[in-house]
Amino acid sequence: MAQENLSGRSVAGYRLIERVGEGGTAMVYRAEHADHRRCAVKILKPRLRTDENARKRFLRESDYGQRVQHPSVVQTYGYGEEDGLYYLALEWAEGEPLSDFLERTGRLSPKVVAHILTQLAGETTQKIKQATMVKVDTAKAKRRKDGKKHMFNNELIDKAVDAFDFDSLV
Repeated sequence: MAQENLSGRSVAGYRLIERVGEGGTAMVYRAEHADHRRCAVKILKPRLRTDENARKRFLRESDYGQRVQHPSVVQTYGYGEEDGLYYLALEWAEGEPLSDFLERTGRLSPKVVAHILTQLAGETTQKIKQATMVKVDTAKAKRRKDGKKHMFNNELIDKAVDAFDFDSLV
């Protein structure tokens, strides 16, 4: 099956310039907008556009993103549906994907892993929980000896552990 490419098309005022990535539920385009200039636009994949639950989940997560305002979280400009396309417009973040960085650099030192996790976790988790009113699953939280709990994205932790150079601790 040929993959859909919407480059050159406009969706809700966002001109889709180039397809730059893809995840499990959406394709990502570098786009331009009169007010926001360069931005990223995620478009729900064709196979999910007819799935009511997938559409609702995509729009709900987009709404959550719009409520979070924090320097470590890309800004959500808008979301919705136009001509059967479900979209999420986001601030464009320059840089390389973490997976590319890890492939290029190999295992990371404990200091670098700690720095990345500190940047990603910090206040961001609290801001997201406040904006989305997410119920924290305590089974996914880790309890420290001092009684504080930490919650992390399991995929992020898995990648960090895989990239961590445990031999450097010896």
